[in-house]
Amino acid sequence: MTENSRRGRKIARRACDLCRDRRIQCTFPDESAAACRRCLQAGVSCTFLTERKPRGPPSRHVVQARQRAEAIQLARQSPNPLPIGRITVAQFLPEPIFLAVLDDYLHRVYPLLPYVHVPTFASRLASRDYERDQLFFQLCLAVCAATIASIPRTLDSYGITSYSDTGEMVDRASNLVLVGRLTLGTNWMDRPSVDSIIISLLLAMASHYAGRSIAGWAYTSEASHCFREMELYKEESYEKLNKIEAELCKRCFWLILIINIHDRMSYIVPHTGLAYDPKHTSWEFLLPLELSDEQLLDPAAISTSTPVISGFVALIHVFTCMVDLLDTAFPGAPSYFQLTSSSLSARLFADAIQEPQRSIGFSDDHILDPLVLVMARLEGTLGKVPDSLKLPSPGSPPLSHLMGPRKAEQFEIMRANIHITSIYIQSMTLEMCLSKLEGRRPPSSSTQETDLSPQNSGLIDQLWKMRESVAQELLSIVNVSAPAIKKIREIAATFLDQEVTGEGGMGDMERRNREYLAKFAEVLAKVDYTTAPRSMSHE
Repeated sequence: MTENSRRGRKIARRACDLCRDRRIQCTFPDESAAACRRCLQAGVSCTFLTERKPRGPPSRHVVQARQRAEAIQLARQSPNPLPIGRITVAQFLPEPIFLAVLDDYLHRVYPLLPYVHVPTFASRLASRDYERDQLFFQLCLAVCAATIASIPRTLDSYGITSYSDTGEMVDRASNLVLVGRLTLGTNWMDRPSVDSIIISLLLAMASHYAGRSIAGWAYTSEASHCFREMELYKEESYEKLNKIEAELCKRCFWLILIINIHDRMSYIVPHTGLAYDPKHTSWEFLLPLELSDEQLLDPAAISTSTPVISGFVALIHVFTCMVDLLDTAFPGAPSYFQLTSSSLSARLFADAIQEPQRSIGFSDDHILDPLVLVMARLEGTLGKVPDSLKLPSPGSPPLSHLMGPRKAEQFEIMRANIHITSIYIQSMTLEMCLSKLEGRRPPSSSTQETDLSPQNSGLIDQLWKMRESVAQELLSIVNVSAPAIKKIREIAATFLDQEVTGEGGMGDMERRNREYLAKFAEVLAKVDYTTAPRSMSHE
């Protein structure tokens, strides 16, 4: 620590902080001293915290090492750090691309996610309200996220280079929305509004489509809590809303319910709670009006064509065929997770079909009753949708001959989604019935030596034939939207890891099973890699 000077005083090899600052010699009374003379006289701690600067220029190798470390640190940082304060379009996308994505929403994605009022939204875009109104800009961000996530493989087509994939872009939009919400007040979560419900639901759908399932469930729960807090499942709560807000809330209610149904069909313990009180829900009132967005502004306007919202209402019809059978068809959580205790189809729709009371000719313990009921309901429901939403018959003219090309594209998207959803519900119910029947086989039994009764063995054979017809129907109506792709993947998954029995022999059924899996994979690959959005030039 110290060494002798020519005068015999103990000099520190390194000056303490006080002596260094005063630029004086640092000496110690003796070798055992804990402080130098100056610090002892001043009555302060003698510290050596200041780093000693090396003499001369730094080594070339040291400079290169520092540069590499700085480059690594920069690479780890987000290329677009989140702003503090007001959010702008430039922090998300170049404005021309931003507007092109919103235009694609209005003309391609709106039929599937009709959660804005098109005339009002388009007018506010033209007025550039997103530059002045932070809440409207948050809505635009959520719409962009849902649009990009709904149309696969579109980043390059839009000329988007600042994001590596769709998920990263959805994350950015979600984070910017959060920053915008915080600028409006730290207690924004305790101030639910119609806008916050719509934004959360759009971000929920975008997150699910982009593979961010945890974020998707979180945003769904957020919207559900807001909806329930505002009691928007009661008719009297709509007295304080204008007509446009009321219709958007009704559409949001059914989207939350559809997410609930998906959740309970796919998971034993659901991720989502209810956005309503089943005993006090005004079901009939909550059905959306089958009026175009223009007619909502002017009820006196007369239109002879089918409005776009009819596709969404038809989708509600399809899902209500299943809602009261979830607890009997699917293994699930306790009764307080049930969505309803009675058939919504019979309650909501005056022209609902007469349902069979039981599955005559099938097993005595009614395992197949839910399947028979669902298939009967779906057949009747799809037979009553508008002609423009029915599957085309051979020789029928294309929709583009009956309406403009842009509207024809919207109806084709809705038509595919409605019928694929019907097939999805049938396929998932079929899988549950097969699982219940095959679950009766003792674990030690093989597929060749089964203890199933001849009746149950024949039922399994019939169910596999029904599954084959479902696959054939699906392959004939495939379209290119994220909801369709997700459903196709789930339907294809029901063909995996299933044991086949019956007189037809395992070899033949397994061969056909693999053929359908290969076709599904081919369709998904083609959709995923060749789908392109409309040209960015506005039509």
